[in-house]
Amino acid sequence: MPIIPSMRELVGSFRQDVRLMSWREPAKPSGRPVVFTGPQKELFDHLMRIAAEAETRREKVIEGLATRRDILRRSAEAREVLRGVQGLAKLPRRTPLRARVRRGVVRETYRIEHVILQSRPGYYVTANLYLPTAGRPPWPVVLGVAGHSANGKTLYQGEAMALAACGVACLAPDPPGQGERDEYVDLATGKRTVGRACRMHAVAGDPCYLLGSNFGEYRLWDCMRCIDYLETRDDIDASKLGTWGSSGGGWESLWLAAVDERVKVLNSNCYLTTFRRRMEERWRDAESDPEQDPFGLLSAGMDAADLILACFPRPVSFGVAIFDFFPVDGALECYAEAKRLYRLGGVPERIGIAVGDSGHGRTPEVKRFTTRWLVRWLTGRELDPWDERLLPPSHRDTEEETWCTKTGIVLTSLGGKTTAQINGERARELALGRKHPKTAAGFLKRARRIRSEIERLLRYQPIATPLQVTYAEPTVLHGASATPLEILSDGSLRLAARLWTPTGEGRRPAAILLAEKTGDYDPLGNSLARRLVKAGAVVLDLDPRGMGPVEEVWNHHVPLLESNLTYDGFLLGRPVLGMHVADVIRAVGFLARRRDVDAAQIAVVGDGYGALLGLLAACLEPMVRRVVELRALTSYASLTWHRDYDWPVSVILPGVLEHFDLEDVRAAIAPRGLLCVEPLDHLKRPLSSARARREYDSVRRAFTALGSPRAFRLACGQPKSEHTLITPFLTDSAQ
Repeated sequence: MPIIPSMRELVGSFRQDVRLMSWREPAKPSGRPVVFTGPQKELFDHLMRIAAEAETRREKVIEGLATRRDILRRSAEAREVLRGVQGLAKLPRRTPLRARVRRGVVRETYRIEHVILQSRPGYYVTANLYLPTAGRPPWPVVLGVAGHSANGKTLYQGEAMALAACGVACLAPDPPGQGERDEYVDLATGKRTVGRACRMHAVAGDPCYLLGSNFGEYRLWDCMRCIDYLETRDDIDASKLGTWGSSGGGWESLWLAAVDERVKVLNSNCYLTTFRRRMEERWRDAESDPEQDPFGLLSAGMDAADLILACFPRPVSFGVAIFDFFPVDGALECYAEAKRLYRLGGVPERIGIAVGDSGHGRTPEVKRFTTRWLVRWLTGRELDPWDERLLPPSHRDTEEETWCTKTGIVLTSLGGKTTAQINGERARELALGRKHPKTAAGFLKRARRIRSEIERLLRYQPIATPLQVTYAEPTVLHGASATPLEILSDGSLRLAARLWTPTGEGRRPAAILLAEKTGDYDPLGNSLARRLVKAGAVVLDLDPRGMGPVEEVWNHHVPLLESNLTYDGFLLGRPVLGMHVADVIRAVGFLARRRDVDAAQIAVVGDGYGALLGLLAACLEPMVRRVVELRALTSYASLTWHRDYDWPVSVILPGVLEHFDLEDVRAAIAPRGLLCVEPLDHLKRPLSSARARREYDSVRRAFTALGSPRAFRLACGQPKSEHTLITPFLTDSAQ
């Protein structure tokens, strides 16, 4: 059984483990735009074709909506799917809110109350409640969700003030990772270890995929609990509740209205566009926001317009910008479709749009449209909230004046839990709930189940097209023939490779080499390939689709090209990881057909990310007889058991921890050969020999139970001698 931390150890790690400097210091700074070229452009085009096909299938469904009843049915179906992809198919338990309220500043047209509540036990939400100073309660209310900004609720206070001037209350919460809810702060020094907003959302949110959920679950559930709180107040009429937001807040306001029917009026700005067009233009805004890329949304037949349909027949409006990186043509396309269906449903007046002549952000005209829309549908009055007679020049509250906590940071004022800690607790429960077989029959049965789950999670599809290989002119290097070639993979995708063949006749063992990541490929200087060829093996140095000699673009710790392709695959429900595994299996088939290869002695050797590809491919393809993992990730769960980790989103397999972890995959290789050299932890640090033996104990037991204890080897602390370990392991015919 692998090492599973106790609850005490888990809490301790989240309080202390904030040391990862690479998240806030550029690894490879670059001012170049994030534009796909070469093999990555081929993969991007392939993903876009899948997106276009999904669009076409959905269009046929939408064309079949002919009556109001049809629209209401589609609305209910969309709401169910949207909840599911955000991890809210089954809502979390509504635990006590334990709300704390403190009176804040008082201005001419509004006063602020500072609210702290717990959306989950120990998971604090800080919010400012703007209450009108004129008129009588109960007031209609708007949930004003912040866009991506360092200071959360403070940046958007102008709209809250304007609404209060018109007799509408506004609750403005901090999203996790913003404002007072900074989740990556060193408690000893108060210093931030991860940049707020997008970067923090990615660090905390990417592990949610592993648990079959999404970071949007946390954000949306916070807002749903804020509505629960508003329903408890006598001075608030929660039956007249609207929501609005811009940018990341535009995402949240639209998704919240789509999944929670208590929202009666919606305004969303600077977010709406079709998902295919968002994928096309993602390079213009290369930040990582996992909540905006729920897994499998497009494969479930949804698009952004379904977010609007999920709100039907409630009033909805949108603010869009002509030069936004959320493409305006996609926004207008969504709006036109929804407008037609609102008209068909008999409520054309309940949908509106304002277009601003700007980049990402709202013009004064769009701001005016936003607040007028909310006031009209919540109060029945036609008011211009920005009229100086209603909203006189106002003091703009400083960030400190909006604080609900003493220090301005929840963790240093109240303690409590972070998103990462809750993920870790979930992963721990799943790990403790897994059964570990003890007999050979048990290990074989579990191996069959693991293979089935891997196929499903990877969305693995064997490549059905005939094998086509294009060879270039070979050269003789180091006494062996080195031939550049291309293998036709899926459709028009080409896999670049270099085939090394030793001199002489006869069938030989063969190995596929898989590098760590994009940019690591140097086949001419591959010393391992030279060693293996010299030992008499055929070697294929392979670049799976989208990988090859391309210079990556980095933002802090994040490889942007690689991340963008990964998130696109998640939206489509087609993990790029699964496509890469299919490419490796395609290459195995290529080697097995060669006359100079002994098909009973095919191996895969992977480094880092390449080790993950080799392991998963070997689990699915029995023709792979031996696997070598160099510097491999030890466990997926370790990415959830720490606030910091040093592995990119491309290694993540959505939903995996609901079923198994990597030690189960390694055990499923038995009784075939497996060599693990220098396994790495969550920060890519080598494991000590003692820890590695404990982490890999269940793997060793599987090989022993199946009668092949010598087929599994674990080597730690020997990075300089790894080649001397690998060569005999792959070429020893006695194994």
